Amino acid sequence: MLQDGDLQVCHAIRDSVLVPKRTAKRLFRQSILEAWQNVCAYCGEAEAKTLDHVIPRHRGGLTSRRNLIAACERCNRRKGSSDWRQWFSLQECHCPERERRIEEWVNELGLEGISLG
Repeated sequence: MLQDGDLQVCHAIRDSVLVPKRTAKRLFRQSILEAWQNVCAYCGEAEAKTLDHVIPRHRGGLTSRRNLIAACERCNRRKGSSDWRQWFSLQECHCPERERRIEEWVNELGLEGISLG
């Protein structure tokens, strides 16, 4: 029984639609690829079809929107679990503008406190 001064919290969800898990995953991936305009964040290839963990999962990276970037299969496979800055700086396709964009993407979520390299 609530007494005077007790706080009662009511939870309500309005205008929500339950989305099947498979659809949610597809929309999640699609939103990241579209944010990068389906262009590989590393080499600039226009057919990016995979997502790369900027901070690899085995180094504590999350499967979150700001830790995933669009990548072509070639770059994703070659980078593997390497530190992205070290790997990217050694590539012929290295471009300071794309490097800055990756950093902005990651830091937008506040991952700047996590060591990226």
